[in-house]
Amino acid sequence: NAPPVGLMDGGIIDNIGISSFLTGNTWFMYYNQFLGNAILIENEASETGLSSNNINAIAKIIRAKGMFELSSIWGEIPFTQALVGAEFPSPQFDDQETVFRGCVDILDEAMALIDAMEPEGNFDVSAGDLIYGGNMDNWRRWANSIKLRILMLIRNQDTGVDSQIAESLSEPLIEDISQAALVRYKDTPAESNAYNRLVEAFFGIGNEEQDVYAPGPVLYNLLSESGDPRFGVLIADGPDGPPEMGTFAVEGEANISNNVIRNDLPHIMYLPSEVNLYKAELALKGVSAAGDATDAYKMGVRQAIQFWGQDIPGAIITVSTEDIDAYVDGLSDPSLEDVYNELYLESFIRP
Repeated sequence: NAPPVGLMDGGIIDNIGISSFLTGNTWFMYYNQFLGNAILIENEASETGLSSNNINAIAKIIRAKGMFELSSIWGEIPFTQALVGAEFPSPQFDDQETVFRGCVDILDEAMALIDAMEPEGNFDVSAGDLIYGGNMDNWRRWANSIKLRILMLIRNQDTGVDSQIAESLSEPLIEDISQAALVRYKDTPAESNAYNRLVEAFFGIGNEEQDVYAPGPVLYNLLSESGDPRFGVLIADGPDGPPEMGTFAVEGEANISNNVIRNDLPHIMYLPSEVNLYKAELALKGVSAAGDATDAYKMGVRQAIQFWGQDIPGAIITVSTEDIDAYVDGLSDPSLEDVYNELYLESFIRP
């Protein structure tokens, strides 16, 4: 059974079988490698001083992102005493609210480090930065965008964060595809995306041909019933539609397209469409700093379709600008349910 999972709504998910790969590999990799290395980098960069502010900031952003994701999976996790093994060999578990608010503080610290950087004389991180190539403006935008993501969840329980949200909206966020947080994979055996590697290692060549990754009925129906141009980009349809939830497809059922499950599919961590859909949600909830709900909603939908149908590296299926314009221009003023559905679609293939 799963441990309690909060996501700031107080709910508990119970009686769900959890894969040993999740409870073993994920927990171990985050704490022992991902976060363990991040804190070592932070400590060394702090000792070096101002010239390593960029390194320190990147490590903090990575640490905040990792802690947030761990708490999103498990709820209570080691946070305030984590990663200080000499002092806390058995760290206490902190509740999700403590983790989420603490991650916001870490992101603020990272942005302050970036703001304090000198114009010259900084450590060159361009060769080792697989996300932004050393562009610290984009790192700051991503930090602020992750902060917004966390604050949106906190807001479900505490609208007292509206001032922080307004502050976040007033500063640079991920606004266009050039600022998206991606790790770009290559069509080579050692540098390819793991989704396709798994298909080829255990099943054969081509996800559409092997019936491995399939769309659930929720994804399938949201795209097909609305006429969303992403349908043909993301899904290779079959006469029998999607498989039942939680099962492999069989011959005749829909699969995730080879346009998606391919060697050079980038690892997607943050797209500009997410920011605009948050603005739409906030506007519908009366937060004036978010602007107009319909404008933000349509921009978020447009950016999401443009990413998959035009901008994503290595796309083999595209969507014309005319088709995108026709679909987006035909959208009605959104309800909150519309926005939530689009946030669900926007997070496609990003657990």
